[in-house]
Amino acid sequence: MDATHPIIKMLKTASASTKLDPETITYAMEISLQEAVCTYFGVKQCEVNMYFQTIQPTFRVPDDMLIEEAELFKPNAIWGDLIYPEFTFEMLHEDIIKHCQDLFPKNLRIAQATETFKKWIKMKSQIVEGEIDEVLNDKIIVNLNTDDVQGIMRISEWVPAEISMYKRGKKIQFLILNVVQNKSLTKVYLSRASKKFPVALLQIYMDSLKLKPLKRLQGKICWIKSNLYIPKKILNKVRQELRGERIIIVLEENKAKTQ
Repeated sequence: MDATHPIIKMLKTASASTKLDPETITYAMEISLQEAVCTYFGVKQCEVNMYFQTIQPTFRVPDDMLIEEAELFKPNAIWGDLIYPEFTFEMLHEDIIKHCQDLFPKNLRIAQATETFKKWIKMKSQIVEGEIDEVLNDKIIVNLNTDDVQGIMRISEWVPAEISMYKRGKKIQFLILNVVQNKSLTKVYLSRASKKFPVALLQIYMDSLKLKPLKRLQGKICWIKSNLYIPKKILNKVRQELRGERIIIVLEENKAKTQ
């Protein structure tokens, strides 16, 4: 590969300045090149091969290319033919390269946002620790120590008995309730009121447990069905995080045990 070519330079710069994996960076470049080439030639499709540094726009005869032009690439070309001329990076017009340079940062941000979203959506229903950044009337903004990610706990997910501890700078654990992507920002919706929250906390310590949340009175008591007995030291750790909330474990053999 010719490291002096502007396209290769852009790839190397992006690899050095971001934490994205090489495949994501290459994909962002591919779609940038596709858009730049399609715009330049006025076509709808274009194939990019980054390994061989070649580009093949698709020309439709006669919509995108006249018969006389098509015959230069395919003798006896007829109406309706598809023509696939191949260009190397070195053959690209400077206007295409300039357009690609303009598109690449935007497509790189989109690729990065998509990668971030995919990472967080896999964490749905898991526990995450965050620091309260701002307390508003209807929600709490939580710093999750990750760029382009905003944690949000709406008032419906607050535990009334805990409201006094919801203060800026406080580090606590949350259940990841949902994850949505808003342009380049990933929004992670959090909860401490969900009946799944105590279950997710228990599974941090015993991931082999098969648990089912039955009922919860936030801040007071919760009922959880379990396939196994849970050691008291683990329950005490979870109760501490729940600010003393009582936990009733219902074993599968239907024997209730307060722990």
